[in-house]
Amino acid sequence: MTSKKFKVTPIILKELEQVIGIVADALVIPEEGRKRIIKVMKRDGWKSIRAVRSGNKIVGGSLIMDFGHFFGGSVVRSAGITLVGISPEYRRTGACKFMVDEIIRETHKKGIPISTLFPANASLYRKSGFEFALEWARTEIDLDEISVRNMDCEMVKYEGKKATEIKKLYRKYALQMNGGIDRPDSLWKRLLHPSWLGNPVKFLVKNNGKVTGYIIYKTSRDERELTVFDYAALDRDTAERLLTFIADHSSQLKKAVFYGCEDDPMLQLLPEMAYEIKKRFDCMLRVVSVPGALMSRGYSKVIDAECHFDITDDLIAENNGKFLIGVKNGKAHVERGGRGDVRIDIRSFAQLFTGYRSPIELQLIGRIEGPSEELEKAGAIFSGPKPWLRDIF
Repeated sequence: MTSKKFKVTPIILKELEQVIGIVADALVIPEEGRKRIIKVMKRDGWKSIRAVRSGNKIVGGSLIMDFGHFFGGSVVRSAGITLVGISPEYRRTGACKFMVDEIIRETHKKGIPISTLFPANASLYRKSGFEFALEWARTEIDLDEISVRNMDCEMVKYEGKKATEIKKLYRKYALQMNGGIDRPDSLWKRLLHPSWLGNPVKFLVKNNGKVTGYIIYKTSRDERELTVFDYAALDRDTAERLLTFIADHSSQLKKAVFYGCEDDPMLQLLPEMAYEIKKRFDCMLRVVSVPGALMSRGYSKVIDAECHFDITDDLIAENNGKFLIGVKNGKAHVERGGRGDVRIDIRSFAQLFTGYRSPIELQLIGRIEGPSEELEKAGAIFSGPKPWLRDIF
């Protein structure tokens, strides 16, 4: 069976349950979960589902989410690919790759510069130009190991439904990092009011009367753990107050669970390396438009440099060839042409773009070539905080 027999199209509403059924079977989602997905998609989102068809038969599907990622203090729009599933009899036929490739082409036509996903099969998505480029990890800490004690800030339970203060603070915090999601309403709703969990507990942190942090969490007496879904801290006193607050649950609970990365700034305040990475599940990224991605993100305002790239992309022809990239005053200028000193494929370019891998690291594994001076310029252009995110989509 060849890919010529497949086509990818939007669905109509009456096809929703069929597509979700295929996806749920592929991802081993229980009946309760698939009913919840169908309910949510019927209300908002089914038009963003794509089906891969063999003739008139639906053999798989996927959901495309529209959001952004923070890079260099700016937002880069992304097509988030999730809920990918293929009927078992159509696996190893090329149906999934065909669907993903078509989604990338559609994304390019819409002018969306990057695409991101959490892979069930990394090798499959690499064939479509994706590469690991954003860190995600589940981190655990024994509460008895949190020896930080700081009561200078006030903890105030938050009862608001719209979470306006929390959303504003998250954006202010995330703009300083690389990789975090500029959350759409659907992700905020899932975080603040998850239908499978009830309402998690929310607290604001006030430093001298000003809101400087927050935490969203739940506790489980059976598992004896406190799970932190999200938090932000704009200064050290706020971060230490949050750690103190978490540690104060130690009389009934044993550990705290964080989502993010091991280089999470707040974890660096622990006197000892008391945390442990329990699960690593990094996010893959594809640069869909080289000029669009480069001009959307921000850069260090102290960098004034230009670099000559020669990029190869087997799927999007417009990404192939030589590009001259100049960065000044925190913004990039991109034009066709130049010397093509730095040679790199689109997958490795994703890791360079986010800062997940430096040019030196990529050179050591044969993923980038070029004169040392040009590689140093590329490293300077894409320097910044390690890229990571808390949300899984």
